[in-house]
Amino acid sequence: MPAHEVRRLLIYRLGSIGDFVIALPCFRLIRDRYPKAKITLLTNLPVTRRTAPAQQVLSGTKYVDLYIDYERGLRTLSEVFKLRKSIRNVNPDITIYLRETSSVFNTIRDAAFLRWCGISNIIGLPLKKSLRQSRRSLEGGRYIYESEAHRLFRCIAESNDSFEKLENWDLCFTETELVTAYEALKHLLPQDGKKFDLLALCIGTKQYQNDWGQINWQAVLNGLKSKEVGLVMLGASEDWSSSQELIKFWPGISLNLCGQIGPRVSAAVMKYCKLFLGHDSGPMHLAAAVGIQCVVVFSARNLPGKWFPFGFGHKVFYPEMGNGISSIRPAGVIAAAIAILDGSPLKSTQVDRDGPTY
Repeated sequence: MPAHEVRRLLIYRLGSIGDFVIALPCFRLIRDRYPKAKITLLTNLPVTRRTAPAQQVLSGTKYVDLYIDYERGLRTLSEVFKLRKSIRNVNPDITIYLRETSSVFNTIRDAAFLRWCGISNIIGLPLKKSLRQSRRSLEGGRYIYESEAHRLFRCIAESNDSFEKLENWDLCFTETELVTAYEALKHLLPQDGKKFDLLALCIGTKQYQNDWGQINWQAVLNGLKSKEVGLVMLGASEDWSSSQELIKFWPGISLNLCGQIGPRVSAAVMKYCKLFLGHDSGPMHLAAAVGIQCVVVFSARNLPGKWFPFGFGHKVFYPEMGNGISSIRPAGVIAAAIAILDGSPLKSTQVDRDGPTY
């Protein structure tokens, strides 16, 4: 069916904040390719209180018109048939598969379920191993893997020309969101013409393996206290108390917005910031999408490169093989943050895997 004739389209994508931010180029491509289609997103409900649903990332973008939410791991036949009925009611002309999957069995199982729901035209099924797995390249004697964002994009696109353009990561903020972000920061912003930078820090993570620890972040703030910058803490409501504890070690102006604003307004807030500090997390991907530099601490839970922030000029700390996230020392993170705050932007993303030597 020609693209201009498609009237109903279903996208299958699971995840939370980061998963939908890294898929923004795909959503934009789909909307541009099928401008007349009513697009429905089939996705999961949040698995924990720390995770946010797709609507909290995509609302306002006009990439999605309707949502079908379901709990992962449906346990009863009635739940399965209820989901099937919702999908059949959409009756899509085309379904685009954007789910991350590691095995061909899971891909075939998902395709079989969608076909049982009456769907015959499915685009993006990663049946080939090369589409399910990230490509790798040798850089500096070590392997770096293709980003999940890039792998996902090439599953549905013949060309990657538009992938690296920042405008294709546009969150399409509404005027209300921009005003809300400004109002949240207003008392931090200089009123007398004096200029200073803002630093966004997010210490939250939904995976315990990715948590660098309160003591390390305290050491980083101590190392940055000589810089005349404002500190903005971002994250979920569960991060408020630990973020408030860190603020006690900050001598300058500060603001704890954890749990006070949603993901999209948090991203709009970060447009005012010069630097993002944090873990491998959804807020990190939001920061990269609005074009600010990131200094981030990764665990070895995922392949190096697969979930690194989009764009250039970031500093990523990734532990050596066999080491945990605790092997990364604060000194290197402090030095990277100071370099960016002092106006020494990196031309490309740099990966440091010498955590134990700091």
